Amino acid sequence: MVAIGEAEEGRLRNLDRVIRDEVEATIGWQEMSAEVLVRVRANRHRRRIAMAQLARVLGALHRSGIPTASADVDESSGAALALFDGVGARRASSNLELVLH
Repeated sequence: MVAIGEAEEGRLRNLDRVIRDEVEATIGWQEMSAEVLVRVRANRHRRRIAMAQLARVLGALHRSGIPTASADVDESSGAALALFDGVGARRASSNLELVLH
């Protein structure tokens, strides 16, 4: 794990581009079958854990002088949409865009 602000942005962007290119070269994102493991126990849902985690990350970004952040949100996930809508994210075309002020 790397602390916020200590990751090498260029290397992360390169890794992201490689992964995206590999997926697009095969079946594409829309058809990609990937299982996302549940990260929060069922008995802990709806306790604002994700909101607290997101607030921590956004706060650290803000303190580091990073003025904007973006996220990919699955539009079929009502909980994810509610989370980002709840922190003031706005959609940019079919995307949600979160701008820190």
